[in-house]
Amino acid sequence: MHMPPRPEGKLAVLLPGLGAVATTFIAGVLLARRGLGTPVGSLTQMGSLRVGNATERISDFVPLRRLDRLEFAAWDLFPDNAFEAATHAEVLSEKHLNLVRDELEAIDGEGIGGPVIRRVTAEPTLSQRGSMLLDERRPWDPHRPLFSFQVDFDLTGPEQEGLSRAERRNLLEAA
Repeated sequence: MHMPPRPEGKLAVLLPGLGAVATTFIAGVLLARRGLGTPVGSLTQMGSLRVGNATERISDFVPLRRLDRLEFAAWDLFPDNAFEAATHAEVLSEKHLNLVRDELEAIDGEGIGGPVIRRVTAEPTLSQRGSMLLDERRPWDPHRPLFSFQVDFDLTGPEQEGLSRAERRNLLEAA
């Protein structure tokens, strides 16, 4: 029997709520993909089906995403990240949670995805002043920025001795 190819890319798993069930599910997947646990309750990972005279594992027969291709996001009424929520839920032991703590802390309940850090490093080729507006937008909602940050910059060169910044600015504007 011909099996279709496995899907490419990552699969987003968006969870409405970040409580006991969601955090146990996330932590279980993270532990399983690190080889630190077995996905016992997962039919697609552990289950089998009968094909003719043979018994096949569902994960070998059906082209599903592998556990390492899942990315988690959630939203919740409380601002806790997944590690904090799992700790409060007291379903998994502290020992198990600490094994995947870094990944759980990256999943917050404030929206889609985890914390975002953007670093901009620039080396000017021309001396100039101005401002730059950085918008973070979601692909499905390009008209409404999720976050906006404006940077005013002055790349007019090193400080000249004896002149204040305001005096230099006046000289440059007069030129």
